[in-house]
Amino acid sequence: MSNLYCTTARNDLSGSQNSDAVHRRSAQIMNLMHRQERRSVHDLTRRIDLEATSRQSMTTHLSQAGRSYSAKAAHFRARNDLWAARAEEAVRWRQACSKERLERCSSAVELKDRKYDDLMHWHQRVLVDTPAQLLEHRSALLASSIKSSRAEVDRHHKLRLG
Repeated sequence: MSNLYCTTARNDLSGSQNSDAVHRRSAQIMNLMHRQERRSVHDLTRRIDLEATSRQSMTTHLSQAGRSYSAKAAHFRARNDLWAARAEEAVRWRQACSKERLERCSSAVELKDRKYDDLMHWHQRVLVDTPAQLLEHRSALLASSIKSSRAEVDRHHKLRLG
């Protein structure tokens, strides 16, 4: 039986009851569609609000992390400056002692020169070259770590936020 035939037959029976049924059904469908639209709008607004909250939280976190990093960097910079000053003072003291001994014992000039040169070579090797190499190595590791962290964060961002 075709739909047109059913509709015509149904309309022919009793117009008022069928009309009311059609209007009721139409109202139900409209009500369902309206509720579904409200649910969809509510879900999308909730997601947008969550995204905004997440971004605000991330902004707060990043600014706080930046302040924390700056504070830590300043602390370690001050400590390193103090240690550098102490190391420089120690080098100056050692040099003064070396010169004083050299003046006191002029007959052992060659021995003292050799000790002084050894001390300077040690100073260069231990206090200058080694920390510089370690600093370069640490910087390379840090750069690698930051690069991999950024890549992971970017991958996660693309995965979660598209």
